[in-house]
Amino acid sequence: MNLKQIVMRAAILAACTVGPATLSAHAQGMGGGMGQMTPEQRSARQLEMMKTRLNLSEDQTSKVKDFMAERDKKMADLRSSGGDMETMRPKMMEIQKDYSDKVKGILTDDQKKTYEEMQSQMRGGGRPGPPPQQ
Repeated sequence: MNLKQIVMRAAILAACTVGPATLSAHAQGMGGGMGQMTPEQRSARQLEMMKTRLNLSEDQTSKVKDFMAERDKKMADLRSSGGDMETMRPKMMEIQKDYSDKVKGILTDDQKKTYEEMQSQMRGGGRPGPPPQQ
């Protein structure tokens, strides 16, 4: 694997770890300083965005917050283990998939559709936010 492939995989992993909030916030002009935010701050921003875009109930919001805390702890534990990126990447992807599956498990069908659209946008399958002004 060459350096370009390693960098690309690291960027993809970072996007999966941070979640769609980063892209959405940036597209809405709120992205300044995201790199300086703590994981807790990024998760709080992601939760607010999800609450708004998915119209989450209080019960759903509480559960998603718990899922995020669990995901963030697992990610932090994995990062602190000192493993190399090649070894950690599949584990991080598994943690992210588990988180996403748990979120989908509490959503209505309409919310799932919106959540999947958000995930697609995060992966580059669409542009988040409004179209650019002409």
